[in-house]
Amino acid sequence: MAPFRKFLDLPLVLEKSDLGCHIGSVYIGCIAYADDIILISGSVTVLQKMLDICVSYGNMLHTVFNAKKSCSFKVRPMHQSEVKNLILGDNEIEWATGLRYLGVLFTSAKVLTVDMSMQVLCG
Repeated sequence: MAPFRKFLDLPLVLEKSDLGCHIGSVYIGCIAYADDIILISGSVTVLQKMLDICVSYGNMLHTVFNAKKSCSFKVRPMHQSEVKNLILGDNEIEWATGLRYLGVLFTSAKVLTVDMSMQVLCG
């Protein structure tokens, strides 16, 4: 089994928890591609609960999420406010002002900015 295949059910587990964001009736609280995972929540408290579910799920699979390869990211109106670091297992996750996901750069500000200029189109 490919290393990331064991994480295929994680978005479903999080969706069943009903934690995280929805657009209408569509759950968007966990976006995953292979082993790259984004958790989306309108609340820091809910985001921490989602991280706790991820840790429990990882423990069940004998897998540890790497807090050093993880970051927390906030967008308006909280983008400049002080928020205590979230916890992933026994480690804190730092707040970042930007993140790269699948080659796309997201930047925190009053509005979310997205930079896809580094994308290379094939074909």
